[in-house]
Amino acid sequence: MSDIEMRLAQERRFVERRIEALREAIEQGRAKPGDAGRLATAMYELKSMVLSPVTDEELLETVRWAHAADPSDPKPLEVLVGALCVARVRAGDSRWDAELDAATRELEVRAPDAPVLDLVRRARSDLQSLLEDNRPRRGERGA
Repeated sequence: MSDIEMRLAQERRFVERRIEALREAIEQGRAKPGDAGRLATAMYELKSMVLSPVTDEELLETVRWAHAADPSDPKPLEVLVGALCVARVRAGDSRWDAELDAATRELEVRAPDAPVLDLVRRARSDLQSLLEDNRPRRGERGA
C-alpha cells in the first residue's frame, strides 16, 4: 500500500469514527448543539471519498434529519443543498429539483453568504448559457 493510500485509509477511518461517535452521542441523548450539523458534514465528507459505502439516499436521509433536528443551524441546510446538487448530477434526472429549489431558497434567507450558494448560482447560470447556446436561431432547422 502506498503512502497516499495509507493516508487516505487513515482519513477514511477517522471520518467513520467521527460519524460513529456523533451517532452514539445523538442516540444516547448526549448530543451538543451543532452535533446534527457535524454529523451531516461528516457524512458528506465520507460520501465524497473514493469507494464510499455511503449512498446518495443515505446521505440525503441523514442530512434531512440533521436539518429537521436543528432548523436554526444553517450548516445541515448547506450540506443538504450540496448533497442534492451532487445527487441530481449523478442521477441525471429531476427527482430532487423541487427539494433543491426549496432548500436553496431557505438557505438564501438563513445564510446568504454560504459558499454552496455560489456554486448553485454558477451552475444555474452555466445551464442557462448552455440552453441559450443550443437554442435554434432564425433560419436554422427547428426555429
